[in-house]
Amino acid sequence: MNSTFFATFWSVLDRVGAQVVSFFIGIVLARLLSPEDFGLVGISMIFIAIANVFIESGVSNALIRKIDRTNVDLSTAFYFNLIMGILMFCILYVSAPLIANYFDSDQLIGLVRVVSILVLSNSLCIVQNAILTAELRIKIQTIINLSSLIPSGAIGIYLAINGYGVYSLGVQAVLYSIIKTIALWIVARWRPLQVFSKQSMLYLWNFGSKLIAANLLGTLFNELYTIIIGKFIGKGDLGYYSKARSLANQPDAICCGVIQKITIPIFSNYQYDYRLLLEKYRQAIKMIYLIMGLVTAVLLSIASPLIVLLWTDKWMGSVFPFQMLLIASLFSPASTLNLSLLQVINHTGYSLKLELIKKPIFLILILVGSYFELPGLLYAQIVISVLAVVVNMKATQKYLSYNYSQQFCDVIFYILAVAIASSLGYFSLRISSSIMIQLPVAVITTFIAYISFLAMTKEQMLVVGYNKVRKYFDKQ
Repeated sequence: MNSTFFATFWSVLDRVGAQVVSFFIGIVLARLLSPEDFGLVGISMIFIAIANVFIESGVSNALIRKIDRTNVDLSTAFYFNLIMGILMFCILYVSAPLIANYFDSDQLIGLVRVVSILVLSNSLCIVQNAILTAELRIKIQTIINLSSLIPSGAIGIYLAINGYGVYSLGVQAVLYSIIKTIALWIVARWRPLQVFSKQSMLYLWNFGSKLIAANLLGTLFNELYTIIIGKFIGKGDLGYYSKARSLANQPDAICCGVIQKITIPIFSNYQYDYRLLLEKYRQAIKMIYLIMGLVTAVLLSIASPLIVLLWTDKWMGSVFPFQMLLIASLFSPASTLNLSLLQVINHTGYSLKLELIKKPIFLILILVGSYFELPGLLYAQIVISVLAVVVNMKATQKYLSYNYSQQFCDVIFYILAVAIASSLGYFSLRISSSIMIQLPVAVITTFIAYISFLAMTKEQMLVVGYNKVRKYFDKQ
């Protein structure tokens, strides 16, 4: 329990710290750039996300899961990632004019070619990142991520001030990846051998190939909203949506980062003992919802004054998408954790099966929602998130005998706490018309309401978390 808790603590600190730094960088950039600029970056990042699916290929999680991994395994994975990175970079570079033509924007030619450097940089650090994650060296990863954000953000702001527009966002993303990659190479102290093992590649491919298909389907559907909005609704609306999604994804990013960094390496130690695996699984999902629920509740309650304060009135069009996307992301931890479990017990084929069940239904919902433009797509996204968690819960029911009623009971109090606390925080905004008064009052009200509700329901993880944090700092 101690290793799980403290690893989770540092992973959450990593994500929260990164989002705080990104907040300050985003404040400046949103004031300097237009919604259309962010819309164009959102379009270019569609193709980076797709390319990263092929680069990752489940290799990182395959290495983390393999307790007896060797230098030969690591080297084989490195060379495979590098080859895929070069291939994806070349495809994106050549395809840039076609992408620009489809979305009717010549600016996308240069922008896509700039951000395509990301896939090369990402391919060079997957193994190093996997090594640190497998060893639960989360603290050093936290330092690296924060140290990479600050200089890249400063350069992005400098470029925006000097009139580079949309390219300042692209360069910022590329520099962040390059700086992080260099730091990971220094800290991990691992260098590839001049060897490529067919046996290692067979293991990596057997584990990861099914994840490629499942993750590709998931990524395509996640980015389908961006494609529809950018092509058929408008790049301004896409800018509002992109900024709202980047902000709303903060709790989700914390959740997914924790799951990828913590649960897979820890769960892998119990992959042959399903009783203990279920115990660790239930601890993890409660701990994640405890933290993510509080963050989500606060952001829901202060959405309007927060966006005006951070980005000015010109971004008011992001408020409604921000709130809807927050609600949708509230269901993602259970979905993500269930799919991660399938990787741990080496049933990645079942992940693909679940995706094939979900995606036709989701496609229908997206197409119907698009008829009602941006609001329709946002409501469809909430419905999709709920359906996704219901389908993905089948994994733990099937393999760990963790039935639906138990799973819902483990998370329902956190979801109710979010609903009650965010509502009270939202109504507290009426106390004053001043943003500087609204924000602290709403945050304090939401925090007290959230903690009080969980305390009244005697939620165990709240007590466990408090005791662990207190003991940790008492020892310092």
